[in-house]
Amino acid sequence: MRSRILTKSRHVIDCITEKIMEWIETFRNLAGKQGYEYSNLTEVYTIRGDVSEQEFVQSFLKERSRTIRQNRYRMSVRIDDFYNESMPGEIGKVTLYCKERYVDEAILVTKAEENSENRLIYWKFKKK
Repeated sequence: MRSRILTKSRHVIDCITEKIMEWIETFRNLAGKQGYEYSNLTEVYTIRGDVSEQEFVQSFLKERSRTIRQNRYRMSVRIDDFYNESMPGEIGKVTLYCKERYVDEAILVTKAEENSENRLIYWKFKKK
């Protein structure tokens, strides 16, 4: 008899606690305090200095910036005039950090045979 009463009262207390937490979250959302939160992921782009001003690179960075803002990531761009490319078509690299800890690194590559206005830039991860 006692255990049934305790079990039912725990259930009722859990339900009330859950409803209170939902209302607090609702009021917090209405107040707009969560509108400026960001994810902990940061993308750091290092671009070769000789291609940094070209139109296809600028449009790539602009589009990435728009996408990153929608996902609430952070982005940083560095121009390196002394960047050494390790493969043909390489224009830079992107390094991923989470809470300022290194996650992974990819090379930014473009195809050389495409026209200079609409080059496709893609990430190429290093195999481990």
